[in-house]
Amino acid sequence: MDEFAKFKNRILLYGLVAAGIFELISLIFLGLSTRFVYGLLIGTCVAVVNFNIMIFCAKRVLEKEKPYWSTLGYVIRFLIYGVVLYMTFRSSYIVGIGCGAGFLTIQTSIFYIHILSPKIFRKKKDGETADINDQPKG
Repeated sequence: MDEFAKFKNRILLYGLVAAGIFELISLIFLGLSTRFVYGLLIGTCVAVVNFNIMIFCAKRVLEKEKPYWSTLGYVIRFLIYGVVLYMTFRSSYIVGIGCGAGFLTIQTSIFYIHILSPKIFRKKKDGETADINDQPKG
């Protein structure tokens, strides 16, 4: 498995963890709501599909040097998000909210991997774990 596939799988795994955390948080506010779970599953699946579409289009732009793939991919992903969100809110506002939370799973995992994780687990020169309030120099 190449380095990029490992990186992609890590993002997808953290996205599934984020979906689980969103569901646990929803239990506090909504109780056990199957509608929210359905929406969360739909939103997470759509987020994963759109993430793969974005990767496919980015590879096309970089390998074949055809920049229209970037715009085409954006429009396709935007339409998918819009149609799915419209249909879920039409079904029930709880399903729509769950779907919106599902859309955020991949973004949350990317945010954690690239922003929170390096700040929390950054090493100091003497080998101690850095404090979260430490700011990078430079």
